[in-house]
Amino acid sequence: MRFVLIVFAVFIFMVSSGYAAPHLEVAVDIIDWGQIYSGEQKDGVFTLHNSGDSALIIDKVRSSCGCTAAMMSEKIVQPGANAQLRVHFNSKHFSGQVVKRVVVMSNDPSNQQHQFTLRATIVAELAAEPNYLRLGVIQVGEKLVRSLTLENKSDVPVQLKAVRSTSNFIRLDAVPTQLQPGEKVTVQLTVTGPAKAGTTINGYLLIDAQGHTRTQMRLPVVARVAKQNT
Repeated sequence: MRFVLIVFAVFIFMVSSGYAAPHLEVAVDIIDWGQIYSGEQKDGVFTLHNSGDSALIIDKVRSSCGCTAAMMSEKIVQPGANAQLRVHFNSKHFSGQVVKRVVVMSNDPSNQQHQFTLRATIVAELAAEPNYLRLGVIQVGEKLVRSLTLENKSDVPVQLKAVRSTSNFIRLDAVPTQLQPGEKVTVQLTVTGPAKAGTTINGYLLIDAQGHTRTQMRLPVVARVAKQNT
């Protein structure tokens, strides 16, 4: 009889152990930061709950982009306990609607990969029109002048800290030191054709700006120097 009871107890233990499993529950798995300015860095926290009856083991956390960092507060979440997934997003070099994803991989048999979503609409504080200057053909020694419009799209003043060019043949003049919210200003771009015919002018205008964040606007400028007739 005693042997039968022992066998029965072992059987019950094996059956109950076989059905024990972790269960990952998440009340919220989307963060929407709404409109933010390019260069802003945002942080968020997701709460993970183990409603199962065995330990939830986080095997791996993977983000869809190097701009997004993600870290778990705990790698092992006991039954009934919570853990936090902390995320950090750097909006530098992004614009418009942006969606990033973080995937948490665990030993939950019914949800081995749970996806978390980060959303934002990213706006540049300083805009330029046009934002790419293709100037076509320029003659040797010719000075080509074009107008460029800068606009403050922020809700705070934007200071223009520095303006420079990566090419000696490209110059930007009449640039103010500050733009008020919503203000537009027209500046003059001057490109001088180098002495060597048949070459290409290929450079950037770099404008360092400070509003909510410190950013650098990069405007490509391209022109081709005409070949001389022989």
